[in-house]
Amino acid sequence: KKAQVTWLFRSSSKDAGKWCAFRAIDQKRLATALETLASESSGSDESCGNFVVVRGGRWTVDLKALNMSPRYWHQDPVLIRKCLWCWRDGKVHRPFGTESEENQIEAEYQLFGSSFVKGEKPPPDKDLTLKSSTVTLNMNSQGEVFVSLKKEGWSLFRRTYLNRGWDGEAERDDALDEQSPEHLVLVVHGIGESLFTREDFPWPSLVDCIEEFRALGRGITSNRAGANPKKIEFIPVRWDDKLHDYRKSLHPASLKTAPRLRDVFNEVIADGVGYLTQCGQKDILECVVERSTKTVELFCANNPDFNRKNVSVISHSLGGVIMFELLTREELPESQRLKFKPRHFIAMGSPIPFIVGATEKSSSWMKSRISNMRIQPNGFFRNMFHPYDPVAYRLEPLMVSLDSRSSLAAALPPVTIPPFNSSPLQSSPKSSTKKIKSPEKSKEEQKSPKKRSEDRSGRLEADLIEGGPRVDYVLEVSARKGFWGSDYFNALNAHTCYFWSEQVAAFIVDTINSESSSVACPRAPLDGAGGHPPAVDSGAGDPSMMTTPPKPARQDPSEVPVDKGACRASAPLHSPASSGAPPSAAPGSAFTMT
Repeated sequence: KKAQVTWLFRSSSKDAGKWCAFRAIDQKRLATALETLASESSGSDESCGNFVVVRGGRWTVDLKALNMSPRYWHQDPVLIRKCLWCWRDGKVHRPFGTESEENQIEAEYQLFGSSFVKGEKPPPDKDLTLKSSTVTLNMNSQGEVFVSLKKEGWSLFRRTYLNRGWDGEAERDDALDEQSPEHLVLVVHGIGESLFTREDFPWPSLVDCIEEFRALGRGITSNRAGANPKKIEFIPVRWDDKLHDYRKSLHPASLKTAPRLRDVFNEVIADGVGYLTQCGQKDILECVVERSTKTVELFCANNPDFNRKNVSVISHSLGGVIMFELLTREELPESQRLKFKPRHFIAMGSPIPFIVGATEKSSSWMKSRISNMRIQPNGFFRNMFHPYDPVAYRLEPLMVSLDSRSSLAAALPPVTIPPFNSSPLQSSPKSSTKKIKSPEKSKEEQKSPKKRSEDRSGRLEADLIEGGPRVDYVLEVSARKGFWGSDYFNALNAHTCYFWSEQVAAFIVDTINSESSSVACPRAPLDGAGGHPPAVDSGAGDPSMMTTPPKPARQDPSEVPVDKGACRASAPLHSPASSGAPPSAAPGSAFTMT
């Protein structure tokens, strides 16, 4: 039988020999496009037929250059290839040789197999010498042909066989990924991305993290949404290259001892120091604005039915500081103003008070900034963190006067995000707030210092709650004992756990799905067709897309199809509509640190 050709792509930037097969629907697209390209005559059509959109619309394959490039972010092209024969290298399957060598093996395999005559003795073994190695073909009495690498000496007892076709890693078929997207989430990274993208550094890059996070979100959405799941697309926004010249200038002056440690300082710490400089901060803010806006416009162009209001932002570490500045700072030049208003903004493990607070003089700056944040009226802001994250800070204690912060931090703990569970969302996050009551107190109660302290905490809690919904959310983690349960040990990987946590993915997916993701709004006209991105209106004429509208009026609830449960997430906690905590997280199994 004719061998089945499998299209592969290089699945890891850290391992040049690690390959993965495209999912079945992309295999058909590539095979069809290749046949069409081969049958076309030279002309204008031939130059356009070699591009194929794959992997849920996020990547474009160039069949002539045999590479794959992302459509929405900057990254070096990823190699692709066809595979006929593979071999197992330890636990990893790899293609065998070049494409021409595999074709040679296939031709000899067909010829050798056709020489079998039933009932007669199998033909003798045959060696095939290739450019890089020699393979041996042998046949058993049933006519089965085996191909193996030819070895000499003692290695004859450890024969390495080749597999016909691809028998290694493959993308799982994902029907949800082929649907039209309902929500777009931009992901802004923190410090160290230039180091994490290097091939000689073992830590995963932002793109690798989002691939894993997207898979977690897809699984959670499919399990919980029933027959009508919504596709939530996650797209990275990178800014690390803006400090390339600054980091490059440090290498000649760096000492040659402890090179790995100096890489951390030159590539990771330098990002934070560079952001604190006036020039570096300006370049980074403008870069994030430019690339975020371009991503939204291109995404809308490639998905004409997408609602521009269904765009949210999540950011990690310093990325949370960057987006917080872009969405809350009052005086910003035009080049640092987003051309769209996010629906939601979630900061994960972000040191916002540590960096932003250093330039603020007013004690109420946090409350003022959050209350005037430039997100959509029905959107939310969440400051999410791991309890042992050494970089994260709370924000709610900074929303009251300086003298009341310590009391508030003790009286009003952050909202707890329960552990992940694959069952549908049935309960709300565990809110640690107490129900506020103001009964008349007797003279004895008024004389009690303990009672006066509780009353003061209640007033502080009421003052904060009157300013809006809850902001601080903490992950609930399983307790450990002994050395493994110490704060310092748990803090080692707490800052990098977010993109690998089902608990975090469930919190974000459930929050977006519980909100109304299809608020009616006028769409900007989109022109163009085919594989070329059309010109898209940036939203300047749409009031919902304006960066600083003059006090935008909230929509009439009767005109917006939002369920009552979703309204609780943005309603003040002391209101009758929010007797429970915001339904923004998923209950489930204990979160385990890895």
